[in-house]
Amino acid sequence: MANYTTELKTWGDTGSEYPTGYSYLENEQPVDAWDNFSKYNIIEDLKHLVSLTNDRIESDSGVAGGEPTSPDAAHLFHDTDNETLAFWNATTDSWSRLLTVDGATLGGDLDMGDNALLNVGTMTFSGALQLSGQSIKDSADLVYDSTTGQVGDADTLDGMHAADLGSSAFDDGILLVESAGFDFGANLSVTDNGDATVTIDAAEASDTQSGISEDGTQMYASVDDINFTGFLNVIDDGDGSVTIDPTHNHDLRYLQPGDADSLYLQSDQGNEIHVGTTAPSNPSTNDIWIDLS
Repeated sequence: MANYTTELKTWGDTGSEYPTGYSYLENEQPVDAWDNFSKYNIIEDLKHLVSLTNDRIESDSGVAGGEPTSPDAAHLFHDTDNETLAFWNATTDSWSRLLTVDGATLGGDLDMGDNALLNVGTMTFSGALQLSGQSIKDSADLVYDSTTGQVGDADTLDGMHAADLGSSAFDDGILLVESAGFDFGANLSVTDNGDATVTIDAAEASDTQSGISEDGTQMYASVDDINFTGFLNVIDDGDGSVTIDPTHNHDLRYLQPGDADSLYLQSDQGNEIHVGTTAPSNPSTNDIWIDLS
């Protein structure tokens, strides 16, 4: 800032105010009271202007990079290339650009000092919103709770409250989870129905494994193949299911193993027909043996 000192001294007589339009006339003696008033007020006005000059903030104007090298605190500089205004920050020993209200971009952090931003319109973020442990409120309604890390009901997404964005999970009408996300693993086919619903198909075509139980007790949770041997008859029902008939082991209409390498059929009357290369060891009356040797 300027440091100007005037040599003018205080005029001793304040005089009397002269009338508007007064001036000296030739061969007329000046009026002392009016002259004293004029000189006194001129000196006081000049001293006031000197004080204003010394107290004012210095300013300069020039091209970008043409700022003064040794400015005083709060010195202003008008950048004519970018039409911006900056001031000298004596705390940081650097020039700080002043923001305008018509779209200027921040050059650093904006510290609100625990004060609020009021009447804010749409806010667009190009990066992450760092809350630094603070919550977000809409008037008295809690939008984001920093203690729980959850979004509350004060705000909505597409007309839905935040708590409604998840789905509850039930098992036979019993609530298991109030709000949850679902991640389906293998052997479940999930289809988007296009009406905000999905269809879950537990019989996915790619699932070829089955569980095996005996008298209601699961023996194997998942097997790739079931291979029947012996005297079990497996019939394809044509509807994706099969019929297994274990009674063939005692059905007299089918050949059954006999002695050694022989097979036999048994009639309804109990007589047997043996086929093989070895004679029956304990035949009954009327039994028949067909010797294949």
